[in-house]
Amino acid sequence: MHPDISIVIPSYNRPLFLHRLLLSIKGQTFKNFEVIIVDDHSPKWGEIEQVIGRFRNDVPNIKVLRNEANRGAPYSRNVGIRNSQAEWISLVDDDDEWMPTKLEKQWEFIKDPSDQLGLIYTWVRVEENGELLRSENPTHEGDVLLKLLKSNFIPSSSVVARKSALIEAGLFDEEFKSCQDWDMWVRLADRGYQVKVVESPEVIFHKHQEKSIGSSKLAHLGYEQFYGKHSRLFWRNQPFFYFSFLVKKKLKKLFFKYRNTAKPNSHV
Repeated sequence: MHPDISIVIPSYNRPLFLHRLLLSIKGQTFKNFEVIIVDDHSPKWGEIEQVIGRFRNDVPNIKVLRNEANRGAPYSRNVGIRNSQAEWISLVDDDDEWMPTKLEKQWEFIKDPSDQLGLIYTWVRVEENGELLRSENPTHEGDVLLKLLKSNFIPSSSVVARKSALIEAGLFDEEFKSCQDWDMWVRLADRGYQVKVVESPEVIFHKHQEKSIGSSKLAHLGYEQFYGKHSRLFWRNQPFFYFSFLVKKKLKKLFFKYRNTAKPNSHV
């Protein structure tokens, strides 16, 4: 049977997290999907193969691709999208988890979509060690470009997006150091694609101690890339936010310049 949804999982060196995610995919009430795991040249490849092998009987439509070198999540997502069969792509990171009804509730929007429907997202629970830290419950729908220019309220692991729209927008920007998902949603919205939201928490985002780009120096570089790439949109639609970013960027450079050039007081 031709799949209605292709689940694309970029994965790197986290077999235990991948096992948890695949368990949640196995438990989906919606069943007509394929799973595409793109391994980003993990050193723990043997362990990851074992994890995937445990699910092959219960989740028969698993396709595994492996990058010849470590290329990053945007590259891996693009590999998965290009090798998918369905018209709708469900994106999820290997350290997140789905509730059983996640795809079923999104399919209610997809099964009879308008031509301009491009993306469906859901609410998210953020947990650490099983404890709820916060809930993310945005309700923005329709033309969300102006809202997206203010902030990225669409969690990437909750998204189901139209494959043809992703391709039209140019897929994920592999040059970005962070903010790749925000950049993609903005490009979809700028092309007139509409957004829907499932108003229930269908994704668990797990905070953990492993390396995260959000807490690294690359995060700020990604913001610079994002604002630079979409400066036209910001000046036209949200100039205040763009101006605020430029001011903060300038002040940060001045602060580091002063800190690096200032000399301690000398006593004669």
